[in-house]
Amino acid sequence: RLEDLLLRVSRIKKYRYAYFLLQTTFAEAYFSKYTDWKYEQEIRFVDLKDFAEDIDGNKILFIPSSCVTSIILGSRFPSDKSDLSVEKAVAYELARYELKIGKSFPVPYMRNDFDGIYVFKDGAIVKAEHTCTSCLEPLSEEKDLCPWCSITEAHKLEAAQGNPFRIMDHYGTLEQYLEEMSQIRPKKLGEHDERDI
Repeated sequence: RLEDLLLRVSRIKKYRYAYFLLQTTFAEAYFSKYTDWKYEQEIRFVDLKDFAEDIDGNKILFIPSSCVTSIILGSRFPSDKSDLSVEKAVAYELARYELKIGKSFPVPYMRNDFDGIYVFKDGAIVKAEHTCTSCLEPLSEEKDLCPWCSITEAHKLEAAQGNPFRIMDHYGTLEQYLEEMSQIRPKKLGEHDERDI
């Protein structure tokens, strides 16, 4: 588990644990969906019959405006289209939010132009009860700062000094180590070798 690896890296500081944490983090980031994202109730539409229209190179599926309750701009929404989204929100009397990806809050949150920070809760968009006084990211409990904004220079120094990859890099062995580790075949569940016995 990711938590176990993180604990081993932070306490035991063996090179292999740092490498396994790196690999596991990549896999988790790309091949799994965080369970707290179930609020999305995501439905994917595969357009095999070309219902979507091609408009300026974009496939657009037109739906009745009565089916839309709010506009949520994704974290990579083009800034030059922001005014158009405001115009549409006003025209159709819709709430408009900008989705933000936080540094320490486990799920995306939203910023509203008028009255603050919002989160998904119980299938609805609700105003965040607590926010970081520095970055405005939502907090799960009442505190002044989020975990990210709470990081001090002492924390950074401690992390850098205990980083096994940094030590290997200092001695010029990091690249070779990473190459050799990438060649190791992971064991299957229940498989052992002499070193395990």
